[in-house]
Amino acid sequence: MSATLADIYSRIAVYPDLPHHLSLAGLVQFIKCASALHRDILLTQAGRHSSDMAPEYLPRSVEYFLGQVTDLSVEGVRNCWQATRELIWKKDVVTGLDIESVHLFKNFGHEIGLTLYTFYPPNSKCIVTTCSNFNKATLTRAEQLSIMLHTLGKGSVQASSVQLYCSACRTCYHHNFYVSNERCIYYTDILSVLQVSTHHFIEVQLIELWINSMLFAWTSASNCARLYNTALASVSPSASSTFAFSPFLQADEVWDAVICLCLLQDSQEQSTTLDVPHTGYQEDRFKEAMEERNVKELERYPQL
Repeated sequence: MSATLADIYSRIAVYPDLPHHLSLAGLVQFIKCASALHRDILLTQAGRHSSDMAPEYLPRSVEYFLGQVTDLSVEGVRNCWQATRELIWKKDVVTGLDIESVHLFKNFGHEIGLTLYTFYPPNSKCIVTTCSNFNKATLTRAEQLSIMLHTLGKGSVQASSVQLYCSACRTCYHHNFYVSNERCIYYTDILSVLQVSTHHFIEVQLIELWINSMLFAWTSASNCARLYNTALASVSPSASSTFAFSPFLQADEVWDAVICLCLLQDSQEQSTTLDVPHTGYQEDRFKEAMEERNVKELERYPQL
């Protein structure tokens, strides 16, 4: 059952000064933005903290950002969090963010490492069954990277990715795969966004457009990249100088995205796991998986 306005006000009223400094619009933005930072908030908690429980304290960066969003003091942000954290921690409390929230992240969040789109691994604990830390403490050793998210509807968007590490078995967890013993093992579920290189993440809908363009319009990977960078990316050449890496897509990244998605779909159909080398040249990493896939297809359809 969703919380009513009376429930929310009764919690806020516990802090006498808060209702006088927090507007209704500010409260809505506080709930929306804090909900979007769910994993960022959880990352700074102790490893023994249950992910199902709303943390008592916020990271300093999140406090600062929410203060800028709502015009609340640090004390006001902390009181507002105490009043609303149980509501915010429900994963379905916010289904989407409006354009105002997008601008708030751009204006106040990017400078302190908070982005509207931050890609974490789907798991927060180690999933290697032979590890002594298997499914135990929450992974808190992390590295954050700046990335470009390439989408079909919103163009190229500045975002972040967070890699989690298990100190016990030295496994590194990424958004849609994990690296263990120099092997790159993809998760069974195909996520809506694929990581195709360190700094480039691509929406599956966009990759599917490229696949159909190749099949029906004979469009090359180079032209797929050119068309996207020119017509859909919405990144000006002058703005590209502000990035530590090129925000534009190249033909190699288009090919890697297409091959990766096709192999993931095939693995899902065959109830197998995509497992490729994490060493050597990027262009060679999918060759083994493609050869295995082709052999299986010839066995299934010998007339080919």
